[in-house]
This record gives sequence, C-alpha cells and structure tokens, in this order.
Amino acid sequence: MIVKTQLTIVVALFAALTGFAHAEFTDLDEWTLSVHDAGFSYTLDGTEHTVTLTADDNAIPSTDDISFASSDGVSTGYVFDPASDFSVAIDFDLSFDHTPQIQGGLGLGFGIGTDASGENSAGAGLFTNNGVSLEFNAAARAGGGGDTPYDVEIDFSTFDASALSGSLFVAYDADTGTVTAGVSDSQGAIGPARAYAFLGIQNEWDAEDDDPLGAAFFLRSDDLDPWQGGGTGEAVFSNVRILHGSAQPVPEPTAISLLLVGCVIGFARRTRRR
Repeated sequence: MIVKTQLTIVVALFAALTGFAHAEFTDLDEWTLSVHDAGFSYTLDGTEHTVTLTADDNAIPSTDDISFASSDGVSTGYVFDPASDFSVAIDFDLSFDHTPQIQGGLGLGFGIGTDASGENSAGAGLFTNNGVSLEFNAAARAGGGGDTPYDVEIDFSTFDASALSGSLFVAYDADTGTVTAGVSDSQGAIGPARAYAFLGIQNEWDAEDDDPLGAAFFLRSDDLDPWQGGGTGEAVFSNVRILHGSAQPVPEPTAISLLLVGCVIGFARRTRRR
C-alpha cells in the first residue's frame, strides 16, 4: 500500500507539467552564493544562465562546500509557497581534470528546505570518488531541535550512475507535505528515471506552517573520503526549470533563512555503499 501511494504521488507530481517558470527564478546567475568554503571557486555565465562550481587542486576538509540558493533569505530572490504544489529540476554536468590523479570524494546535489542549517531539507544528489561516479541518492532530514535529527537516505542502487551528467528533481505536495526527490541521467528531462517520496516530511520540519520553501544546489567535499585534489572537479549547473507551480519574490519583511542543501548528502555516509 505504501509503495502504491508513493508511486501515485510521484506520477501526480511530475505529470502536471503545465506550469511556467518565472524568468527571475530560472536565471541561475541571479541566485545567491550561500556558502563559499576555502578550496572552492565559482564562475557565473549570465548569457547561458549557468553556474560552475569548482573544487580546486588542493585538499578540502570533509563537509566543506559551496552552494547557491534561490534567495538570500532576506530581501532578494524567489521562494515557493508551502500552500501550493510545485516541482522543479536542474541539469548538472560534472567533469574532472585528472592531472596528475584525482584523489578523494565529491558530492553534488539539489534540494528544497526552510532553514540555513539544513535540518529541514530534502533533495537528490550524486556521489563520486577518485573522479568516478558511485551512486545517485535521495535524502531528507527533519530536525526536531534535538541533538540527533531524524534523517533518511535512499540509494538508487538499481539506477546506472556511471554518467556524470543529468537532471535532479524535487517535487512538493502541499496537501500531504510530501517531498519527492528524483534523478535522471539525461539533461533536460521532464521527469525522473528514479524517484523516492518522503511521505509527509514537511510536516515534521521544525518550522512554521507558512515558512517559504527555497531551493539550492551545491558541491561538497565527501564525509568519508575528503577531496584531496590531484586535479580539479567542476560541476556546471544549468537549465533550472519549474515544471509545475510558480515561484514568488521573497516576502518582505522576512527573517527566513533558506536551505543549504549540503546536508542532503552529508549525513548519508551511514548507509552509502562503496
């Protein structure tokens, strides 16, 4: 029954592709740099509306990352109303300069959430080690204020993760609070090849019911095998798109802080396969 419910939600959320994207949301060069730890660099292309995140040729401590959010959480950018359904996607292309030889792990991801610490978030990501793709996954976290937040990670083990490019998806169902995270190994895809529904996860988030939901993407040094360099890793994010629903300007005044989705894969080390 649970599996049937999950599949129903996935089909319903991603089949409704009649919405249009606000130009401001889809201009990635207008997104806000949220975290910029040493060892990472970035470039913006306003013509192509792309953001390139780079792990430089040096050691980067585990869990350090660089991320961009759809809003600065104060006065600029775009967010989603939690009272309305929406689904969003973004393309990525990860490449490595193996000179002399890449060592260590990188992860990238895309998700939605309500807080800067990432305790309330959900999304999809990709793991790599020594320049080789390991697996796609979906993950969610609900921080209830305790020392050990509830979290869960799903490995798309039946999905071919050999490709280092594709699309990441997140969809939200307002009636149930369900967030569905998915992946495709095709750029520009209109739906995921694999997806997992975190049933009612938004209801467990330690936030007010009307807190806006922001989007973000990131590149991160791995928890178990931190990035050591031996070359560079470069993740190009592009073609962010609203498949259903619409974004809105950040309401003013507001004190919201948006998701830093490094957490989406950061806590997955307990169950990740090698």
